[in-house]
This record gives sequence, C-alpha cells and structure tokens, in this order.
Amino acid sequence: MAFSITTADLPILSSYNDAKEAYERIKPIRGSNSARRPLGTRTAKHKWITHEVHDGHDVYTVGLNETPLIKYYPTHYNISLGGWVTRSTLDYISAIASGYIYIF
Repeated sequence: MAFSITTADLPILSSYNDAKEAYERIKPIRGSNSARRPLGTRTAKHKWITHEVHDGHDVYTVGLNETPLIKYYPTHYNISLGGWVTRSTLDYISAIASGYIYIF
C-alpha cells in the first residue's frame, strides 16, 4: 500500500505575491505558532506556510510535515526536496508551484 497526498485543496503559489497573499488570507490556528499557517484544509496541519525575515527581506516558506520545500523571495523562489525524494513531496511541490518536478 502506498501513501498519497491530497493536493486538490492546495493553492497555486507561482510567485512571491501569491505566497504573500495566501499567507495574509489564512488565519493561524489558535494555540499554535502564529507564524505557521495551514495550507489547504485547516485540519491538514502537515501542509503549511510561514513568514520569516531574512537579511531584511520578507520570505514565505511552504513546507510539508517538518520539511521546508519552497522559499519565496521578492525576486525569485527556491525549491528544495529537503532530502525526501518521494512521490508525495513531488506531488505537493508540483501542485503548489504549478509545474512538474522531474528527478534524474
């Protein structure tokens, strides 16, 4: 039996502005870290977005479980698999970044 992740409820975040808008729209879950907000359904706490400041710039990070996968900077974004080359990680990144990740 294989694990699969539901990506139908995820927003497409193809730019810094999309990530910023999604972060500001989502309310934090009461009693949890206010900087970490759920992506998709509110019960799916393993799919998240956070806001941080790096070198004076706002950075929005999208992650799965405890692994940060996509960092949105004002000028670009970086994708990392975080060491997890799994189908669920690839599907998650592909759904959010609106593209497909190929592994060679």
